[in-house]
Amino acid sequence: GALIADIDAALDASPVAPRGPLVALAGSACSAAALALGRPRHEPAEIHGLVVPTSASTALACRLAFSSLADRLALPGLPPERAPMLVAGTMILARVAARSGVESWQFSRGGVRWGLAEERLDPSGSRPEGSPPIASSTSPVS
Repeated sequence: GALIADIDAALDASPVAPRGPLVALAGSACSAAALALGRPRHEPAEIHGLVVPTSASTALACRLAFSSLADRLALPGLPPERAPMLVAGTMILARVAARSGVESWQFSRGGVRWGLAEERLDPSGSRPEGSPPIASSTSPVS
């Protein structure tokens, strides 16, 4: 309820509407990607490039919203310092993905600076087939 209303109000107030493609990075996105896809480890290098269905991240956010901190601390592979903020982080990601209208989002271990460098170094956007973007400067989520 209140968390979703706060997130939606912040998105409504933003001068930039969320739009795809969506590349998410940082701690909550890393944990959300691993948990939503049932990966036992939450190492960014191991899950870089994973594509997560928006429906899976929404289901995860809802499941976490009804879990206790003790339940989140018991999640396999989740770093304990992520457990307190995981509900908010996954809910923000789920709401941005849903409001962007994307069917999925992709996790990147790179940061926005990496995405900017990639765009400037290769403005054509070409990369080897199957190679995930490092990050996107146009639609970051963290």
